[in-house]
Amino acid sequence: MLWQSQSRYFLTLPYRQQRALHDYYQPAQDLTDEQLLEHRLAITAEQPNLSAAAGKAFRVLERTYREATKSSDGDPKLVRAEIGRKVRYTRSAPSIKGRRVTVSALVRPDLNLDELARVLIEVAKEMPVKDQKADSEATDQDEAA
Repeated sequence: MLWQSQSRYFLTLPYRQQRALHDYYQPAQDLTDEQLLEHRLAITAEQPNLSAAAGKAFRVLERTYREATKSSDGDPKLVRAEIGRKVRYTRSAPSIKGRRVTVSALVRPDLNLDELARVLIEVAKEMPVKDQKADSEATDQDEAA
């Protein structure tokens, strides 16, 4: 339910716990009860510890959900604020200007190939420009010497 409607809750878990939930419970898939049971039997045979890890992650997620909804009295803005306080962020070291980059990771069970292709194309477009700038700067330094 949370993955389908409020995936932001997953941001309160570390990567491995998010991955365990996706691998074991398959929340992003639209599977029947029978298909889910078959999947869980198969994945447990492959990864015997996964069910325990997923169960632990589920309990943490459930506790976070209950705390957030209880403390906010169901007010969506307060729920968002409560979740925001529990999101697991990674912060960069401050830049020269004192700014920090803050990132949170939401595990997605399947790759978005269109988005990945778009990012790779953008990176590829920037690469020759960087190489040309480096070559140009090296040439300028050689000429100055």
